[in-house]
Amino acid sequence: MLRHTIGIHPSGRCMSLKSTHLPALIAFECVARHMNFARAAAEMDVTPTAMSKTIKQLEAQLGVRLFNRTTRSVALTESGSQLLDTLAPALEQIRFSVQ
Repeated sequence: MLRHTIGIHPSGRCMSLKSTHLPALIAFECVARHMNFARAAAEMDVTPTAMSKTIKQLEAQLGVRLFNRTTRSVALTESGSQLLDTLAPALEQIRFSVQ
């Protein structure tokens, strides 16, 4: 189950996210919001290649595929959708807190 890989123990307590870095999670949320690597890369001021590499590394760290990609489209997998459902509100709260 994805909850184990993203650092949430079934009891609801946080576990260590040693290998998962916040910038990669922010990149994931950005791609998921745009459903487009190039637009997400432009928003984050990086190249599409760098964005793609960041997402591939995050998928490897989590051990799940987050997006189904074709040359013309991007779609969330079930695991990607689960991660976005929990991650997006948390990132929004962080953004609100630092405004």
